[in-house]
Amino acid sequence: MNSPNAKRPRLLVIAALCAVFALFVWWYEHAALASLEQQTYLYGQYLETPLWKLDTEVATQYLRLISQAGLYRSIDILHADGGHFVGTREAYVPGLFDPLLSSVHLIRDRAIDQPIYHRDQSIGYIRAVWVNDTIYIHIAMALVLALIGKALLFYIHLTANRRTLERNNLELRENEKKVQESEDYLQRITESLGEGLLITDMDDRVLYVNLRMATMTGYAQEEMLGKLAYELFLPPEQHSDMVERNQQRYRGVVDQYEIQMQCRDGSPFWARIHATPFRNNAGEIIATLGSINDITEHKQLEDQLQHSQKMDAIGQLTAGAHNFNNMLMGIMGNIEFATVPTISSPTSKKATASACRQPTWSTSSWPIPTGAFTARTRG
Repeated sequence: MNSPNAKRPRLLVIAALCAVFALFVWWYEHAALASLEQQTYLYGQYLETPLWKLDTEVATQYLRLISQAGLYRSIDILHADGGHFVGTREAYVPGLFDPLLSSVHLIRDRAIDQPIYHRDQSIGYIRAVWVNDTIYIHIAMALVLALIGKALLFYIHLTANRRTLERNNLELRENEKKVQESEDYLQRITESLGEGLLITDMDDRVLYVNLRMATMTGYAQEEMLGKLAYELFLPPEQHSDMVERNQQRYRGVVDQYEIQMQCRDGSPFWARIHATPFRNNAGEIIATLGSINDITEHKQLEDQLQHSQKMDAIGQLTAGAHNFNNMLMGIMGNIEFATVPTISSPTSKKATASACRQPTWSTSSWPIPTGAFTARTRG
């Protein structure tokens, strides 16, 4: 639908053409009438002598010559008192559309009277009935103006469309510039991330990788595009597991897991992967978006921590066994001292002395006080 602003030039052109047409009709009518009046006046001068001499034959010849122009329906020469002198009515040949145009008064007769003078005395006048068929000129002029108007409207529309196209192109270039700036901004963000970013299609072919991913794996970014991700980064025995994970992704499953990946040179590294479905504007899952962190150092620290904890447990177990052995020795020594016979008999004294000379037990490891044992021995 055309807007009011689009209709305004058309209305202006139509109004201007109508005004031009009206001015042309007015000018042409008056110019034609003035020309015919001038010609009729000249014809009157030619007929001055025949009218003065009343020579009808010469006057008739003049009228026939005039009628050959085909502009008049009839031409008559009248006396000053209005009496008819000579005349002709065979000059005008009507056109094809004259009856129709005459019926609607677009073609009408118009009489032109011009006096005939002889020595500044009016001796009669010539009456020419002019067929005002300038409608054909007006129709032709209207057609020409219509064509001109059509050309002007076409030029106006063409100019407006060109300006609109230039404006749209300018807006498009500005939008493209904004989109490019947004893409560059997002590209800088993804390239500045401290983790690898990987986008794969439904067949696990690489669509996009950032610089961090290239640094972790040793591949060039262009080298990874279009390749199967699991063939690039995983050993063959893990391919089937990764295919199953990708199938779950297309069912909308978000996954986070740790896996051992391999670099371009075959060296392994541990990675923590957070994988999520990637959707288009319609909400359809079209790819997988994965963020990948290199956790090799973290894994090494975990292994070192586990080894340290294991060695600490072994050390604690060894120390506990040693303490238990010391306690057991003290208990055995107390039991043995508790079974020593009395010292009253010589035999008992010898046995006690022999027992005291045994270097097997250490009094420092006995749980009973050394002073008590000394007192008992003396008794």
